[in-house]
Amino acid sequence: MSYLDLENISLSFDDKLVLNDISLSVGKGELVTLLGPSGCGKSTLLRTIAGLEEPKTGSIKLDGEEIQHKRSRERNIGMVFQQYALFPTMTVFDNVAFGLKVKKLDKKIVQEKVDTVLSLVELEEFSDRYVTQLSGGQQQRVALARALVVEPKLLLLDEPLSALDARIRKQLQLEIRAIQKELGITMVFVTHDQEEAMRISDRIYVLSEGKLEQASSPNELYTQPKSQFVAEFIGDYNHIQSIDLIGKIGTNQYKKYFVRPEVIMFEETPNSIDISVAFENQIILGNVIRYQFRTSENQTIFVDRLNNGKILDIKDIKKVYIQEDDLLRIK
Repeated sequence: MSYLDLENISLSFDDKLVLNDISLSVGKGELVTLLGPSGCGKSTLLRTIAGLEEPKTGSIKLDGEEIQHKRSRERNIGMVFQQYALFPTMTVFDNVAFGLKVKKLDKKIVQEKVDTVLSLVELEEFSDRYVTQLSGGQQQRVALARALVVEPKLLLLDEPLSALDARIRKQLQLEIRAIQKELGITMVFVTHDQEEAMRISDRIYVLSEGKLEQASSPNELYTQPKSQFVAEFIGDYNHIQSIDLIGKIGTNQYKKYFVRPEVIMFEETPNSIDISVAFENQIILGNVIRYQFRTSENQTIFVDRLNNGKILDIKDIKKVYIQEDDLLRIK
């Protein structure tokens, strides 16, 4: 049963449609990511759930209760922003305790709750420090702790890691996922980073120009994109021109053909399809080596291989090979 339900949400700014009839659902204890390029409407949708924007049409239900007409502070929803909005003149403890003190809870209860959540985010020893004395990653943990300590029904995170360096970002992705699982809290996470979405999510909603393109598990999204936009946005799919496939497969039914770079082969196998290519370049992507070719129809094709320390000598390769089952067909 769905815990958060959005039905037919539309929203406009100055007569420009920013959210176009979006419906989605999130199960209790699920981590769902809103993924898409800048300007696609994902942060606006998150702000609409939080009550910071008012939809033109549609309804929002949380735990069975309609909340679209409630004020933001009445929804019991926590939010972590890209800019953490911490109080620089307060200690870590006071920043985290702020929401509890607003509720005028007993000091002993505040102390217990803050101690518990600081332990959860591994900041117990920094309790008395000012937030300006912390690193970016530590400040992000403070913001997360402040949102969690009030025990919200739902936690929204709007690109909370985008300002951090890559190493810290990956570490905190795993930590956020671990905390989410430990608490069983329902989260909606916004990012434009495909790898980040794949790493932390139970399900991913892909948005483009205010519309929902696809909602799938990470694996299904990567292996079974349902549109050209999703295929090109997720996983660096190669676009194969139908003219390169004439006479090799039936090409009348579909308009677009895509194939993942890691399944393309350099050697012919039974029933494989050959495509004539010319070698152009090789790119080292850490644990992956990407080989770049160009087809006779002037189409770029990438082939990926795990980097085992050996770079293949493929400059004389004139053909690459694809199994028909690996072709993604889009009408």
